[in-house]
Amino acid sequence: MGKPQRIPVDAIQAMKKILDALPDKNLDKTKEEAVAMLNGQIQKAYAKGYSVKELAAIMTKGNVAVSAPTLRAHTCPSSPRALKEKPKAVAPETGTVKAEIQKTIPAKKAEPERMPSYYTPDLPDTEL
Repeated sequence: MGKPQRIPVDAIQAMKKILDALPDKNLDKTKEEAVAMLNGQIQKAYAKGYSVKELAAIMTKGNVAVSAPTLRAHTCPSSPRALKEKPKAVAPETGTVKAEIQKTIPAKKAEPERMPSYYTPDLPDTEL
């Protein structure tokens, strides 16, 4: 076996400085990342009365091409339907919604299973 090559500490220290000084090559962001970075400013624009379509057009003119659906999906609160959902009723004596629902639904009587006329049960192999 050969002797491992030794590298001087000065060369390693110099290489650390060179590697630390390298510029970042990953400067581009995805549309979602761009919207996340601009979320505060976008929310302020919504508060000023701008619509999603208007903001998408403004952003596209400013070289941040984001469509209105993408902008809406990542910056708008939940749909109006989700905001208008009725709160679940809680029974005061039980404390659970499930128990209250079970009280209001009448219990069904057990009915015997009916076999259709065309049904023939399988016979075990020992009876064949």
